[in-house]
Amino acid sequence: MRTHLTSLLVVLAGASVPVAVHATDVVYALTGSATTIVCPPEECTSGVTTTGSLTAGSVPPGAPTAGDFRLDLAWILQPTDPCRARGADGTLTINWSDGTITVASVTGRFRDSKPALFVSGRVGAGSTGSIYQPGDPCRSVVNALPEDPCVAGTVAVTGEVELRTK
Repeated sequence: MRTHLTSLLVVLAGASVPVAVHATDVVYALTGSATTIVCPPEECTSGVTTTGSLTAGSVPPGAPTAGDFRLDLAWILQPTDPCRARGADGTLTINWSDGTITVASVTGRFRDSKPALFVSGRVGAGSTGSIYQPGDPCRSVVNALPEDPCVAGTVAVTGEVELRTK
């Protein structure tokens, strides 16, 4: 009897031990448009503004399934060619369908002369109420983004945004 009682106490005591929470990556499909901003350096910062929507088919409890985003980026230019961007730095802001907001500081790079910008960063303090908290990592790829900061215009873009919950 004593053995069974001891086992029961161990089981009951174990039930109160917190369970480790594992990080979950949530991938959202990105669709939208990118507008290249061209101006003399003394007047403004040339860059690209990408806006559109994000959707996910499957999300963990508490994560939003959709939202509208804005990605504001300032070009990082090639030293030898001011009309070729090697990347960009900026801010990703997502207004989720559940009323929460996620803001991340990001940096992006073009790879292998492809018209896709690979972006990474961290969720920042401007986020409100979202499951995604300051310090959480985010990654994105924006396809069909123009690399020429000397040509103004708007193009359709696709891609994805990946956020990690704790």
